[in-house]
Amino acid sequence: MIGARLRSARQSRRFTQEQLESLSGVSVQNINRYENDKTSIKDSELVKLATALNVSADFLLGLSDDPTPPKLRSDLSDLETEVLSAVRDGKYVDAIDVLVEQIKSPA
Repeated sequence: MIGARLRSARQSRRFTQEQLESLSGVSVQNINRYENDKTSIKDSELVKLATALNVSADFLLGLSDDPTPPKLRSDLSDLETEVLSAVRDGKYVDAIDVLVEQIKSPA
């Protein structure tokens, strides 16, 4: 299960195993072993691969069908969370729009 999900996540981002190695620090040999279910994935490498692929570890482990990684929430306001979420998703114009709207009509 992990192998198929890892390969799918890598391919959906159009990464080669070599590119994933560069992003995650996990060797191509281990990525290949994990994708082909030849060996169990190490916890530390699971975290590195999930982070590099921007998916949740639960998704790779088959515990969730939602690949979206959990967003960290701390003491951020709703506005800050909305802007940060847009930036993380690469929607910079949306983030700017939220900020401009806030300037036009402050709470």
